[in-house]
Amino acid sequence: MSFALQAAGVGTWDWDPIRERVRWDARCKALYGFSGDDLVPYEHVIDQVHPDDLPRLRDALTRAVNPDSGGQYDVRFRTVAANDGQLRWLHCQGKAYFNAEQVAYRVSGIVQDVTSQMLDREALQRSEDRLQIILKHAPIGLGLLSGPDLTFELVNEQLARMAGRPSSQLKNRPLLEALPELSEQGLKAIFDTVRQTGQRFVAPELPVMLERNGQLETAYFYASFEPVQEPDGSVSIVDFSQEITQQLQDRRRLEDSEARFRNIVELAPFAVAVYESEDLIISVANESMIRIWGKTPAVIGQKLATALPELEGQPFIPLLNNVFQTGQLYRTNEQPADLIVGGQLQTFWFNFVYQPLTDLDGRVYAILNMAVDVTERVMARQQIEQSESRYRNLAGELEVRVQERTQELRQINQELKRSNDNLQQFAYVASHDLQEPLRKIQSFSSLLTEHYQTGLSDEVKDLLQRMAAAGSRMSTLIHDLLTYSRVTTRKRVLETVSLNEVISTVLNTLQVIVDERNASIQIELLPTINGDQSQLEQLFQNLLSNALKFTPINRAPSVQVTYGICEVSELPATISVASEAGQFHRISVADQGIGFDEKYLDRIFQVFQRLHSKSEFPGTGVGLAICQQVAENHGGALTATSKPGQGATFSLYLPV
Repeated sequence: MSFALQAAGVGTWDWDPIRERVRWDARCKALYGFSGDDLVPYEHVIDQVHPDDLPRLRDALTRAVNPDSGGQYDVRFRTVAANDGQLRWLHCQGKAYFNAEQVAYRVSGIVQDVTSQMLDREALQRSEDRLQIILKHAPIGLGLLSGPDLTFELVNEQLARMAGRPSSQLKNRPLLEALPELSEQGLKAIFDTVRQTGQRFVAPELPVMLERNGQLETAYFYASFEPVQEPDGSVSIVDFSQEITQQLQDRRRLEDSEARFRNIVELAPFAVAVYESEDLIISVANESMIRIWGKTPAVIGQKLATALPELEGQPFIPLLNNVFQTGQLYRTNEQPADLIVGGQLQTFWFNFVYQPLTDLDGRVYAILNMAVDVTERVMARQQIEQSESRYRNLAGELEVRVQERTQELRQINQELKRSNDNLQQFAYVASHDLQEPLRKIQSFSSLLTEHYQTGLSDEVKDLLQRMAAAGSRMSTLIHDLLTYSRVTTRKRVLETVSLNEVISTVLNTLQVIVDERNASIQIELLPTINGDQSQLEQLFQNLLSNALKFTPINRAPSVQVTYGICEVSELPATISVASEAGQFHRISVADQGIGFDEKYLDRIFQVFQRLHSKSEFPGTGVGLAICQQVAENHGGALTATSKPGQGATFSLYLPV
């Protein structure tokens, strides 16, 4: 036994608690750093115990000599060797023996050096403590999911915070029990695939709907699901997740902002370029700037000096460098520049601005270059200056011509004023002087018919009826002429007008005839524009009235009002507009009526022009002229497409 203990490195000891003496073997003495006698006082042994472990040692001995404890002694503690001061961890085990009076007279046992194991345990504990600190304070979410039901065995606070609930509601609970909102999102299937295949899953922008703050919201994560082989052969999954919702939203807003900026640059009516960093990298250049340079879009991404080597020796690159260094805007007009265009070095003149672009810290990171080619203007001025002496003698004659032209323009303006005054006077006459005798004629005709009904011959009755009908037509004609005059001469009252409300008002006015004809009118959502509401109501009332009127009486009218936006380049070649807008609203009114031959297109928009007799379709021939005038008043135009018997589509174009 002694040989076996020696081979195992185990020492033996025997403590006499009554005489306070300890007998130990050579191994035991060596562990305490003693040499000499095998029997030493108990206090000498105690003196070698590390002060921090002494209370634990005394408690263990006290319990061992207590008969109620069963006499078992088992304790780990540190010693400081008496000979060399070396620190050791010892594991002492023993048993107490009691006499008839239940007094411990002997405690004996063994001791073993466990320094290596304890140091390893301490290192492991420190490692685990560090791991826990890392898990707790890690900026990303960490979780360990095990078993077929994916139970959370480990959850750090960041993962719990991203899940929108405390970690206590996640830990030791299956995935779909802890986060039931994931059941229809396919995440469990992804985890199952990782477990079954042992292959990691990485998603740079994984969308997940989570119930957070009492509502379901979509969050985005950079997620990595890593398989971990367990000792029993099963596969657990470590979930590394970092929420990137805000970053993704910021990036998308930045991309949208950049797209809008690039779109603005492309649509700018002047040349625009952006040079980034002090190397002046061309990051943005619209078509106008590339055309000025005489280059192709391939220059984007190149240094300005590389893309335009002819700038060497000219002031532009030094000016740009100065803007980068000082952050001061630079602006100049009619600056000459020598550029290679069409394979030849030519001189051009520009008005341009170098605008520094700064970040949140105020540092210049790019320069915005806006330029306008004024070469023609400069060359024209130079030619004028060169020819000034030749034309100086003509100054007097030119002045006379200017005065004559001014007088002509003054006379034209006076004639236009008289014309407008005449139109206004006509409107007054039409509304008062003409309508008053007409109303008397109609009234007298009605009185004759009513009072002398029985005494009149059929011929006289027919004449009276014709007189009444003619008076009615004349009244309608005067009303339409008055409307046309007002549309032509009255100053527009511009305001924000909803075309949906305009159509609604017109349909209320036409409700009776719509119901009588059992008409179907389908209307798409229309825009809000800047215009004159009363004129626009007149326009749409005329268009819808015509669509109903020119549908044969034996057929229920079907009218469609559609809406879209078109570029100025897409306008029909048959129309011209006064507005310089780049886009136009297109509102089309299509019917399934009798239609017309498009060779009469110009004619139908003229005053008093009709394609059908009054007996077929009543009217004065003024309505479409009013519509055309209203469209022109708003900077737009009106046109139509049709074929006989196949209906007509009237298209109104108004500037956006």
